[in-house]
Amino acid sequence: RLRGDTVMVRGQGPVIGFQYTFVFIALNFFILVTFLYGLLWKPIITVLDKRAEQIRGDLTDARDHRKKARSLFEKYKDVMEGSRKEHDELIAEGRSEGQKERERIIAEARAEAESYLEHARLSIRTERQELRRELTGQVGTYSVRLAEKILAREIRSEDHEELIRAFVSGISSSDEAGEDSQDG
Repeated sequence: RLRGDTVMVRGQGPVIGFQYTFVFIALNFFILVTFLYGLLWKPIITVLDKRAEQIRGDLTDARDHRKKARSLFEKYKDVMEGSRKEHDELIAEGRSEGQKERERIIAEARAEAESYLEHARLSIRTERQELRRELTGQVGTYSVRLAEKILAREIRSEDHEELIRAFVSGISSSDEAGEDSQDG
């Protein structure tokens, strides 16, 4: 019965004392732990050991891959630097060859221009000489005709040739003096 705040227990023996259920529970727990240890502990430990070994292996592989990656990076960096230097050398060589080719083309053009100029001078000289011959013949003929008209007489062919030679030598000496002044 309950009265107020106090609890009263009636019966025999102490409330807290040795009970056989505790022994039974402890015995069941020990059997369960032993059974689980025998049945599950070794497979669990084996799985955990395998997993730990796999993680160690993965870490080792990761370190190795990192080292390989760094060495490849350095190698590629060296290759890139080498290719950059080679690129710069090729550009410099190309510029040098381009400059040499430019100078060669300019020299060829100058030589060709000189050749054309010399050919033109030679052609002019040839044309001048041919024109002199033509003019000499025409001037001689016109001179004789004019002289015939003026003198109203006919000149012999020997006189005609002599007049032509005298006229041509006069023209030749004046042309040579003009050529010397043009060449200088």
